[in-house]
Amino acid sequence: MIYLFITTIIIIIIQAYFVIDLQKKNRYLKVQEHKKDKSIELNKSKYDFMLEWVAIHKLGYSLANHLERSGYHRIAIYGMGEIGYLIYDALKDSNVEVIYFIDNNADNLYHSLPVYKLKDNLPSADVILISIFGNIDSVTKELKKKIGNVLNITEAINSVGLEQEN
Repeated sequence: MIYLFITTIIIIIIQAYFVIDLQKKNRYLKVQEHKKDKSIELNKSKYDFMLEWVAIHKLGYSLANHLERSGYHRIAIYGMGEIGYLIYDALKDSNVEVIYFIDNNADNLYHSLPVYKLKDNLPSADVILISIFGNIDSVTKELKKKIGNVLNITEAINSVGLEQEN
């Protein structure tokens, strides 16, 4: 009788362990699915942005000319990902000077230009172009406190297109 009781208790404990483990796995999978959805959304935003940029470039309009007409001659770029490097490359042979980058991973990034972290004291710039597609609101708010003029690259490219329509 006691053997049956102990066996039943052990079976209940094992089942409870598996139920708890299954619940943890389900929560983990939901978190992973959410991350996957956000990743897909970010990649779609980047893709849409690149299509717009290519279309504007094919029409002969440039980001550099737009920035110059807006009075921005010395700029910084927030984000050293693919988009940040593309912006730098698009501006390096223009009259718009990229004077530094800002990236929270600055300790692990190397460039001929200075690379700062968001928390650092940032040198003066006419504008900071934000080249990221996630967490834009908090970054924009922080950069506006530090520098003032902040421009999201998506808005900048859209402005180039709108400027040409007028």
